[in-house]
Amino acid sequence: MNDGYVYGNTFDGSLDIEETNYAFVINGGNVNKNTFIGGTVVCRTMFEATAGGDNLFINQQYSLYSGGVTGTNKIGILKASTAAWT
Repeated sequence: MNDGYVYGNTFDGSLDIEETNYAFVINGGNVNKNTFIGGTVVCRTMFEATAGGDNLFINQQYSLYSGGVTGTNKIGILKASTAAWT
């Protein structure tokens, strides 16, 4: 998410992000107060967030592959009840 305004949106359980290097990329300064509820993520890097603020992730089920990490940059990321698969 970048450029323009991405503000106050709710993504409710409909996200199915699989086999990607980055699941969530947030690099726009006006990406704020979005809520992501549920969903399935299979990726190498869960978050790459260099800007934005107060973006909330609730109950994502995620699996990291190829030595993946939850994120190298997590600016503006709030997590609640995010569970990794083993």
